[in-house]
Amino acid sequence: MLWEVSSENGTEGYLVGSTHIVKPELYPLDDIYQQAFEKSDVIGFELSYDSVKVKAKSLIQKLGIYPKGKTLESTLSDDTYQLLKTRLDTLGLPVNRFQRMEPWFVAINITVMQLRKAGYSGQQGIDKHFYTKAKEAGKERVALE
Repeated sequence: MLWEVSSENGTEGYLVGSTHIVKPELYPLDDIYQQAFEKSDVIGFELSYDSVKVKAKSLIQKLGIYPKGKTLESTLSDDTYQLLKTRLDTLGLPVNRFQRMEPWFVAINITVMQLRKAGYSGQQGIDKHFYTKAKEAGKERVALE
């Protein structure tokens, strides 16, 4: 989705609704996306991919992994743990692989694994696509979060 926005003082911009994980056959995008990109001096993204590369591992360790001695099994209710175990079994994934992960991180991992199996790729995401293009073009990039 692409919206053109403007103000009474003549400031113009574009807002693109995109996804982080897409199928490669989405490309090439419609020309209107390239036209909006070319008209733009500053490109805003949800986050800075350069910063994420540097900080991701430490943030995941800090926010997504339980400290020693704490596990999914020890924090989830028995019913929820059994639901998770059943779901992982249907995906052919051992529950032990996820024991140290916080529930939100488990959910993201399961979703990403299923999307990859279906042919989707995070390397193909619209935001990543335009971040790379903006960097190559020397356009100013800002992170909104």
